[in-house]
Amino acid sequence: MVDAAGVNQHPLGAFMYQYFVRKAFHNLLQKNLGLFIRLHVDFILNVIKKFAHLFRGVQTVFHAMQPRYHEIITRIAVPTLILWGEDDEIFPTSTAESLHTMIKNSELHIVSGNHDWCLFTPEKLDTMIETMS
Repeated sequence: MVDAAGVNQHPLGAFMYQYFVRKAFHNLLQKNLGLFIRLHVDFILNVIKKFAHLFRGVQTVFHAMQPRYHEIITRIAVPTLILWGEDDEIFPTSTAESLHTMIKNSELHIVSGNHDWCLFTPEKLDTMIETMS
């Protein structure tokens, strides 16, 4: 599991704030105004063109966060590697710690980076999976 949904219950507004406002707008705005503007124009155009896909993606995340999955998660019996970004803006490390507690045969590793660490450093993800499996 890598920075996954499934434990914490976030109200829709809080989740949207965390993902779209805090992560995308606030962090990027501080780093590069031109890139911020360009990405958000592209984002808005993409939302308009692919709204159905975006809506299904949001539905999937919220579906995974339903309380009924807590009991299912506790039944996971296979060895499970949990890798989590220490600065994950969407699902904090407390989510990883909860998963680790719920999954009896799990191993938790908190890594440097945010929610997207594995996308921007795939070689780090590859190495961790290879050395820990």
